[in-house]
Amino acid sequence: MESDADISKNALENQRKGFFWVLVYLVFEYLRPQDYFPALGYLHPAWIITPMMLLRWPKGGFKQAAQYQQISIMLVLSVMLLVSIPFVTNHTRAYFIVSGYVLLWPFCMSIILLVNTVDRVVTFVKAWALLGLYVACGSILHPGGMNWGSYFLGDRNDVALVLDMLLPLAWFMFAYERAWSRKALYLVVTLLCAVGTVLTTSRGGFVGLVAALFVLWLFNRRKIAVLVLVGIMSLAVYEVAPSSYWDHVSTIQNTQEGTAKGRIDSWMAAWRMFKDNPIGVGPGQFAIHFPEYQGDAFGSHNMWGREAHSLWFTLLAELGIPGAILFAAHIRANWKSLQRLRKLPPVEERPLSVLLSTALTASFAGYFAAGSFLSALYYPHYWFMSALLVAVDRALARKSSEGQSREAAVIGALHRAGA
Repeated sequence: MESDADISKNALENQRKGFFWVLVYLVFEYLRPQDYFPALGYLHPAWIITPMMLLRWPKGGFKQAAQYQQISIMLVLSVMLLVSIPFVTNHTRAYFIVSGYVLLWPFCMSIILLVNTVDRVVTFVKAWALLGLYVACGSILHPGGMNWGSYFLGDRNDVALVLDMLLPLAWFMFAYERAWSRKALYLVVTLLCAVGTVLTTSRGGFVGLVAALFVLWLFNRRKIAVLVLVGIMSLAVYEVAPSSYWDHVSTIQNTQEGTAKGRIDSWMAAWRMFKDNPIGVGPGQFAIHFPEYQGDAFGSHNMWGREAHSLWFTLLAELGIPGAILFAAHIRANWKSLQRLRKLPPVEERPLSVLLSTALTASFAGYFAAGSFLSALYYPHYWFMSALLVAVDRALARKSSEGQSREAAVIGALHRAGA
């Protein structure tokens, strides 16, 4: 029979291997080697990697992860989406959207259960930041968007959204690292994420970049240092961005013509769709019902197949009041976790918790700002980032508790010695 020590050792080794598969999944999700080698795509890497992660979950892992509101809400939302499929107009489109979303939660749970130590949290964030470097370089080498064909890197606005969310993680690594060589590396990654965002020429991406940088400044104690960093990024952006880019960005306030007017007209159509269908038309169905609500704004153009171009209006039109309530509850749960991170007791990792809270808040700000102009509700970034937030909360809370226990033990020993 195995001893308790052997069981514990095996469990730790199991989780270590599970963490490896979490990193592999992240690489396939953001490096996208299957876009270069179609044969990999035919193998469905996610279907292979996901079971490898599930097999490494600790005993009772599902119950452990489901106790966090972020995961429980995500599971309820998954069930709601699955139940809706038989009742929508276009079942194929709904199935594509829902299956993609449902496949997100095993990875989210794996992040929570397997990124379960401070070292693993830092390694995971480091890997994600370096994948941001890859996306940024792709944007810089292919100005206007990478167009690699993947579902969230195939459009310049989608690329900008990714970079808006990953830039704060690169900033975190810059602030967290102690060696100047590594600090320089992550400073470069941060700068390249900003430059890559600008070179997508996405106006929504620019709004997201400003939102992320503002939050990094607002929640940072070293506001002067952050202003200097933002100034450096601004100079870099100014040097690489053509004058036509600033002309393009300035048109964001012109809502009477061009793509800005088209977006607003789409939002109005989504609002009318929501009022007629308060429980939603179903996942992926806005594009199917768009012609019924487009009115005269688009002339004789049939808008079938066009998206709402907004996270919020996609949410209202497709998932209605139930979906909006669940999403609002998810945001609230994230906010409570972020606040809890900032209030951890002053132990060794306190600077880490504050830095990560700031970085994750900035990532969410970038997502919500840029996502206001994109149909990004079902994209993985927000849901993965939420899972990382829970993992950070869990790992640092445990570390804080261990630190307090050790401190109490030392104090108790001193008292006993004095007695």
